[in-house]
Amino acid sequence: MSHKFSLKGARENNLKNIDIDFPLNKFIVVTGVSGSGKSSLVFGTLHQEAQKRYLENLNSYARQFMSRLHTADFDSVEFLHPTIALEQKTKVSHAWSTVGTLTGLYDLLRLLFARFGKPVHESKVKINRSLFSFVSPEGACPVCRGLGFEEKVDAGLLIGDASKSIREGAFLITNDKGYLMYSQVTPDVLNQVCNAHGFSIDMPWKDMSYEQKKIILFGTEIIKIPYGKHTLESRLTWTGITARPREEGFYKGIIPVMEQILKRDRNPNILKYTSSQLCSSCGGKRLNAEALNILFDSKTIHDFNEMNIRTIFSFFSSLNTYFSALKMIADKISKQSLQLNELGLGYLNLSRPSATLTGGETQRIRLCTQISGGMRGLLYLLDEPTIGLHPYDNKKMLDLLLRLRDNGNTVVAVEHDIETMKHADYLIDMGPDAGCKGGEITFIKEKENIIFDSGNSRTKPYLDTNYYSFFQSK
Repeated sequence: MSHKFSLKGARENNLKNIDIDFPLNKFIVVTGVSGSGKSSLVFGTLHQEAQKRYLENLNSYARQFMSRLHTADFDSVEFLHPTIALEQKTKVSHAWSTVGTLTGLYDLLRLLFARFGKPVHESKVKINRSLFSFVSPEGACPVCRGLGFEEKVDAGLLIGDASKSIREGAFLITNDKGYLMYSQVTPDVLNQVCNAHGFSIDMPWKDMSYEQKKIILFGTEIIKIPYGKHTLESRLTWTGITARPREEGFYKGIIPVMEQILKRDRNPNILKYTSSQLCSSCGGKRLNAEALNILFDSKTIHDFNEMNIRTIFSFFSSLNTYFSALKMIADKISKQSLQLNELGLGYLNLSRPSATLTGGETQRIRLCTQISGGMRGLLYLLDEPTIGLHPYDNKKMLDLLLRLRDNGNTVVAVEHDIETMKHADYLIDMGPDAGCKGGEITFIKEKENIIFDSGNSRTKPYLDTNYYSFFQSK
């Protein structure tokens, strides 16, 4: 088996026909000035080709997505291993994704509650892991469907010009023919409803009382009216249909109609006029009453979900138990939370939505989950993994990267951090400058051996005699 993988003729973006070998099962750092071609080499070429090869081996349904995949510009690459790219720009925006689900800690808490949780009141529901999942119909709050918030139509967002009347187009949802969308009635019929309450749709919106506005927005049952935006007279002129009298009923109001549509479909035309509010049923806890009826150590799973990673570690690392199964789960939670805490993520609450995380935070979380998975024989590609870290946490990150390597993987990191460069098994410097003046290999060093030196490396002067201090301290 080869101890390296080889790339020939790489020309992606500004790369100048690069030929280079990457040693396997090593910690490799690719550095250079911004715009020198680091990302084009690592992500634009190696990762793109690995993605393509992966898709080629899947079924015909999966292969249809290959046409959307950019094909990197190079001659050949041999012995390329399966690749996992952890980039700064990769963010998780799924509405149900949180720090807890992303780290795996919430899944462990679900297992804990399923096995050792006790109901406060008598429960007729089977206690299993699905009961504590806010994605599962079994556990999710039925009102917000596990999101923790509701999209409510905001009346203030519906009004474009309060000085106008409804007939003049005060509402932004008025179409070009004067019909007030989602009212389900013609302007004249809506005026009949208003007249029954002693006002009209020809009053400026700003001059209407709170009660009058409430009738327009939320409906009334004072009189029955015909539904539809076309009168019977206008429909009698249509060809090809038999006009029938319109259905009658009470006026429903604009907002109830819009929100009823939202329950069936997240209609983008309606979402423009909504704002997020805590769920009226679960109060943002995401789970139904049965799930919140189960306690462990006098706490609901939501109570744990509101804790930060540092507090989670403190609780479970000090948990005393004689039950081996409980100790096994507690130890797993402690180990995972400690690792995340050591990477400077201890301040993150488990309930925090993944979409609010920075690229660096997401990358570090995903790195921890990869370590926990124990995978071997992979090529990991990372984008500045130490960015934003305190020097103490920086050393913890390096420990983690080396553990990933020692597990039988190859780790390639695009980095500017000088300490990370000093601790690399193999250093590749690109440049000498950015853009069209970059795209070349300027310097390669493997431990104490200089493999290649073009004489114009910008990085070489910063590498001093402390290059091996990290390894000597191990």
